[in-house]
Amino acid sequence: MNRIEELTFRLLDGGLAPHEQEELDRLLATDEAVRRHVALLELEAALLATGPAPDVAGTAVERVGAIQTDDLERSVMRTLGALPPPPPAPGLARRRLRTPALFLVAAAALFLIVLLTRPGESPPGTGEPGKAPAPFLLDRSPDVLVESEGGERVTPSVGAPLQPGRTLRTGQGGHATLSYADGTRLELSAGAVLSLEAARSGKRVRLQAGGLRASVPEQANDLPLAVVTSQAEFLGAGGTFQVIVLGGHGTRIDLEDGKAELIRAGQPAISLAPRTSAFVPNEGEPVFPPRQAPGLQLRRELAFPNLRSLSFSPDGKTVLATTRWQAVYWHESDQIEAVPVSPHGRKRIDVEALTGWALVATERQENRLRIWDALKRETRRLVAPRPAGRLVAVSPGGDWLAFATGGNRQLVLLDTATGNPIRVTVEQKVFGFAASPDGLLAVARRNSAREAPLAVDLVEAATGRVTGSLPVTGTAGVTLAFSADGRRLAVGTHGKVQVWDVAARRIVGTLEQPGYPIQRLALGPDGRALAASGIDDRVWVWDVDRTADLRMVQIGKHPQGLAFSPDGKTLAVLDQGSRITLWDVPR
Repeated sequence: MNRIEELTFRLLDGGLAPHEQEELDRLLATDEAVRRHVALLELEAALLATGPAPDVAGTAVERVGAIQTDDLERSVMRTLGALPPPPPAPGLARRRLRTPALFLVAAAALFLIVLLTRPGESPPGTGEPGKAPAPFLLDRSPDVLVESEGGERVTPSVGAPLQPGRTLRTGQGGHATLSYADGTRLELSAGAVLSLEAARSGKRVRLQAGGLRASVPEQANDLPLAVVTSQAEFLGAGGTFQVIVLGGHGTRIDLEDGKAELIRAGQPAISLAPRTSAFVPNEGEPVFPPRQAPGLQLRRELAFPNLRSLSFSPDGKTVLATTRWQAVYWHESDQIEAVPVSPHGRKRIDVEALTGWALVATERQENRLRIWDALKRETRRLVAPRPAGRLVAVSPGGDWLAFATGGNRQLVLLDTATGNPIRVTVEQKVFGFAASPDGLLAVARRNSAREAPLAVDLVEAATGRVTGSLPVTGTAGVTLAFSADGRRLAVGTHGKVQVWDVAARRIVGTLEQPGYPIQRLALGPDGRALAASGIDDRVWVWDVDRTADLRMVQIGKHPQGLAFSPDGKTLAVLDQGSRITLWDVPR
């Protein structure tokens, strides 16, 4: 079995890893013989496993030749549905092979044929010189729509070509990937709005919102990829780069490798070097953050369904993650254990938070909280009734919890040992929280009239007393994170992270990435290493004491959780694809 056959079998079996999917895409995009024959061979092999097969390939190819609509998948399924099932081979009755399941596999293989041999299109890697190609939709999430020039919105089919004048929209939790015949690939983030524009040559798209990651093969001079925003135009003639449109702030581009140019109206083009960034504000000149150092080294990875959050064991040898109803232990030996948090199993329970080794779940029918010690794998205590409001913070040991009520203008601090609540009234709207191991709750508040952050209050969890405040200099949403020793607090705003010495009430490090919205933060155990992520698929890592030392890692999908090991040598990242990656952190 050659490599392409191996990858195709793994695809049909549903066991294809992300890096193998990329390898398969690359092979299909560069080898015409593979594209035209591999799916037919795999389909034939699957059908022959149950006895003599009908001439599915011939029938399908004839039908495909008449397809002129975008809904290719439905057409292929109708073709298969019209064919009689193959008779079972003698001696196979006891295997209980299911013909419908087999034909679904056949449908997937035939659909691949349709995508790769569609009449009237040049195969990937070829094309008419000087003519702008149309991309096709390689994959998408359910909440993706295509809008025509007349404003009509439809759900696009995977494999459908997207012509100039169409606009692609991804939902707030969505994603989509476009692929051109020459191998150029565009991956859209959640909340993206991308319009395809006509061009005499090359490929031209207009990014109106959200972000995209572009992978561009080496291009001829007249066939670049042009990504246009309201602030600038970016030309990629080969390499990988990301573009993010930041609402009323501007546009940011990050070039990972290859070459790209930044063009503004009436100004000379600016060439960007690999591992450099540029932020183009709505007004003023472009800003160029420090060049990135080499990225981190990936050590291990784990894919497990429906993961929500993660942490490390005190000795750093086990990664703990959670699903809606269980704790998942990933040991240093690669052994995996999944342990139910409640005797009810998966029913009537919802894990809400994980901090340190304390896990908090709500049992809905009983209207109570179950506080679970993940180290001892046992329930620490039950709290009934469950306090009203949204759970916003948990102490690392599970000794106290914080709930937000009254439109985020009131906090309820709950001592889990006694069940006694402490109510704290906040004059301004609260929108950010973090719990320290030594009994402090950091609360970011703002003046709702001006919609601008004012300060981060430090609240004593045992009494509800505000012990101090830290001024915030940003003008957008605030993200908070304590170090494991509680001595430092990271405060992230739009394009900036300030690291505070909590006791001294002073800033010990300011890390700037203009135009990059910070959504998640993690501080190393001693407060020196800092990890941050935003709206795209990257994680940034700084050394707080050497702010110019910036590193970046590219993960599979949008980060959902960040955690440093107790020794600070490993960064764990949980992404939206329910995958955990472990990265070595240099010191």
